[in-house]
Amino acid sequence: MREQVLAEAVRADLPGLIFTFVWALDLPDDSREVARIVQPFHDACIPVDFVELEVDRATSLAREGTDVRVAHKRSKSDVAWAAAHNEELHGRHVFNTRGTSDVEIPGRHTVVDNGPERSAAQTAEQIIERLRLPRR
Repeated sequence: MREQVLAEAVRADLPGLIFTFVWALDLPDDSREVARIVQPFHDACIPVDFVELEVDRATSLAREGTDVRVAHKRSKSDVAWAAAHNEELHGRHVFNTRGTSDVEIPGRHTVVDNGPERSAAQTAEQIIERLRLPRR
């Protein structure tokens, strides 16, 4: 389904598309998957921006079980499992580029602070400003 949505986005000449992806930067398979996902956009000369949401582990764990996360991610409804899974994944993998130098980002890349003092709306505003996105 992901591939169909992205292929249709290329064909439809949309003004933009926001697509989320959890990328374990230390896994070559994840990097290959990201490159494969963006290739149709590169082939069509459509720019790709990567927005990395940077948040510390404590904040990430504290957000497990919030109403919004549970409402929009069915897998997060078991809060204890979600928190344990989050902790386990962050213990095994690298999810932020800070401190990494060998990861190639196949597009423009910006890092946005998604820390505990920022609401989702504030983070979205920061992304709009950084990418100079048009407002309606």
